[in-house]
Amino acid sequence: MFGTVAHGQSNSPDAASPAVPSEALTVYEAMMPRESVTTLVYSNFVSHVDGGDVDEVMIAGSTVTSKLTDGTSFRTIVSDEHDMIDSLLKHRVRVAVAAVNGSSESN
Repeated sequence: MFGTVAHGQSNSPDAASPAVPSEALTVYEAMMPRESVTTLVYSNFVSHVDGGDVDEVMIAGSTVTSKLTDGTSFRTIVSDEHDMIDSLLKHRVRVAVAAVNGSSESN
């Protein structure tokens, strides 16, 4: 019943605040491909993290955009980021966090 679902929204850097440092915007743009991004259920996202398949993530509110080691990107909706962030760091995933207003920080 669960799996991946094609998501029809395109991504645009237009939502970024002009006050965002260019390095943060570059990371954000790299994580947000312009073509459609697949949406993955949370349990499958966790399996990818545990399997060492996730290279980097961008967390913006409850939306996590992930890039796998093979270059594939997908989105996941999460409810509690604190435990997830600990797991991502444990698995040596690069983590960037964007505030809903467009600012960004990286770990």
